[in-house]
Amino acid sequence: MSFIHFAYPWLLLILLPLIIFIGVYRFYFYKPIHYRYSLATLINSMGFTASGIHTKFLFFLRIALLALLALLVAKPRVIDHQSKIVGEGVDMVLVLDVSNSMQMVDDERDPRNRLDIAKEEAIRFIENREHDPIGLTIFGREAVSRCPLTLDKKILKEILQDIHIGTIDGSGTLLYTGMLLAANRLKATKGSSKVMIVLTDGTAYEDDKNREQVVAVAKKFGIKIYTIGIGHDGIRYYQTPFGPQPIQGVNKKDLTFVAENTGGRYFEAKKPHDMKAIYTTIDKLEKTEYETTLFTHFHDIFKPFLCVATVVAVVELVASSFIWFTV
Repeated sequence: MSFIHFAYPWLLLILLPLIIFIGVYRFYFYKPIHYRYSLATLINSMGFTASGIHTKFLFFLRIALLALLALLVAKPRVIDHQSKIVGEGVDMVLVLDVSNSMQMVDDERDPRNRLDIAKEEAIRFIENREHDPIGLTIFGREAVSRCPLTLDKKILKEILQDIHIGTIDGSGTLLYTGMLLAANRLKATKGSSKVMIVLTDGTAYEDDKNREQVVAVAKKFGIKIYTIGIGHDGIRYYQTPFGPQPIQGVNKKDLTFVAENTGGRYFEAKKPHDMKAIYTTIDKLEKTEYETTLFTHFHDIFKPFLCVATVVAVVELVASSFIWFTV
């Protein structure tokens, strides 16, 4: 049920009593000045007089106009307590590789490393998913659930921005352990669609779980997995204080297997600009409509009050200028 509500009711408590006081004073206490002169009788018979019903009528219009302006200043609104909105919501977990190799730079023209690019585009993606509960899991030589599923995007973005190389041990890549940890977060959610977005630049560590376990768990809980391989496949080298160190690149075969067997897709991000296009594609693919009740939804209704105030002002102006021009 809807009713009129004022955003600034305290203004009405000040202005309306003041307007009422002006009206009462004008009709009961104010005494106009009368003049006596030789042509008074003639002028009165011709209708040129400041007294009469039209004087009170014009004053009433002015008081009404002041009251309407007071209502406008207080900002009238309607509260709809049972408003239904249709939105798009998907339960999601971002699974981010923070191993040492993520500090590599893939484009000489872009000084950002892989992790910085991944974080920047993940934040952009989060901002576009207003109604989606999103969580965050990171992995390196260990896997950590960094943030549970939440609608508080501000907190999630702050947590993501605070992640850097060294947040956890980055000497390995527990890729599948990170996926299973994320699946554990998603298994208890009640959303009609569950999605995991996994970003890595390496191959699963030798002590890690296996891809078949991940697929089995994802299917059991209805989780769709999108995998993103950042960088190049094959053996690559990155510079450390101890000299160049070899790393195993993206295992495209395993990432494709996990994605295709859970209903998702595998993407390659070999250049920084590829990451933005990938997140945009996933954003378009994962849209699920839902209906929810939005409490205390406000609808501003200043236009009707403004229209009435305009009409009253015009009537008063026309009446005082062209009908009763001497008041």
